[in-house]
Amino acid sequence: MTLEIALAPERLDDGSPEEQATFGMFTMRAGPSQSICLTEGRDFYIKGFRDGPMVAGYPVAEWLAWNFWRLSYEPQSRSAGWAMAHKMVNVGDGYCWPSIKIFSDGKRTTLISNPSSETDAKPFRYVGSQPIVLPTKDWKSAVDEFMRQVLGLLDVNSIRDTNLHAVWNDVLEERLDPHLAQCRQLEAMLGREPGEIEDGTVERLIADAKMLGDRAITEVAANVAVANSLNPAPITADEFIQLGKDHGVDANARDVVSLSPEAKLHIGRFEQTAPWRLGVFAAQALREQEKNREAKVEDNYLAAMAGIAETALQQEQGAPTNLSFALANKKTGDCVVLRQRWHMGKRFDLARIIGDHVMFGVENLHPATRSRTYRQKAQRAFAAELLSPFDVVDGMMADNYEDEEARQDVADHFGVSERTIETMLKNHGRLERDFDEDQDSLFAAA
Repeated sequence: MTLEIALAPERLDDGSPEEQATFGMFTMRAGPSQSICLTEGRDFYIKGFRDGPMVAGYPVAEWLAWNFWRLSYEPQSRSAGWAMAHKMVNVGDGYCWPSIKIFSDGKRTTLISNPSSETDAKPFRYVGSQPIVLPTKDWKSAVDEFMRQVLGLLDVNSIRDTNLHAVWNDVLEERLDPHLAQCRQLEAMLGREPGEIEDGTVERLIADAKMLGDRAITEVAANVAVANSLNPAPITADEFIQLGKDHGVDANARDVVSLSPEAKLHIGRFEQTAPWRLGVFAAQALREQEKNREAKVEDNYLAAMAGIAETALQQEQGAPTNLSFALANKKTGDCVVLRQRWHMGKRFDLARIIGDHVMFGVENLHPATRSRTYRQKAQRAFAAELLSPFDVVDGMMADNYEDEEARQDVADHFGVSERTIETMLKNHGRLERDFDEDQDSLFAAA
């Protein structure tokens, strides 16, 4: 899936020099030959349809530049300020911008274009389009090309040293500097503006990466935005160790189940696909390897695959934290911490941790968080397929997919939630998915 963000220049007699130089028809197109138009709508003045509105390209380029890191790395959340950085209607400057929501899971970027809320919206009524999901690198390439076009129009009109020039030059320099790029990515996943965090949080995360793992700390950062308190601090390496001592169960990371080298090679084919497909394939490969294609995974078997004792799933209390995790530590010993209080939730989180080991390699920390990154979505799909294999679920449903009681019966059989079964049915096309409202289905699919 490719994306094109473009401006077809037109003349504007009024406005600032930046507006006049970059005025024209703004379009966003995707798909083969850019056949899907995200900005199409009815123009009130010409009483007809256009592929996009007549606007100044400067303010939208400035918005894209300032929010580049958040748009490229921050998952969808309900945190304060998220909408300002991810919904194009907030570009401002007096123009009627499309209702396009843009967010990333770290690997893939989703664009959801909704129609105008008013049927007689003026001066431009957007019709919306189908959701677009594309590799984040393709999203970045489209932004780069649009910036070249807008900056080129400014240059032709001898307009230099604008705020857009300054912000975009900063972004380009940050992208070339590995340390700065890592800082900006972590800030974005924390849900914060570039350079806004001054309390040492980012530096602590980078320092903790030496023990926890570079990829693991991005998951820790992304989990912050879904916490209940405003701008909470991410859990530090020392705090992970303390949680393990106080609320963890003994584990042995060497005993965690793993896939054969051949199966691991096949997993590589799924790394650029939808995360739910990766999760499903990995779980199916593990069931095949374990010679258990259909049966329920009992507690003793699930615990053995995670390298812990079965009693960990029988405990009545959950850890006072908003994520579950497995931690390997030579000094204090390996442990698993489960945040869920209920038995069903403990099973699901433990299956997610197993999936993280299987799909994402060896790191000291394997977090199962509440965020919506690619890694967490793949974990959830893995856990659902491991605990309730879809082929068996599909057969048990007997085409009765809309019946909530029937879904609950299947869920009870496998020891998972009814919501897990519903999401699986949506992923496999048995139930319809609403990309804009049904967030859990979207995050499994994108």
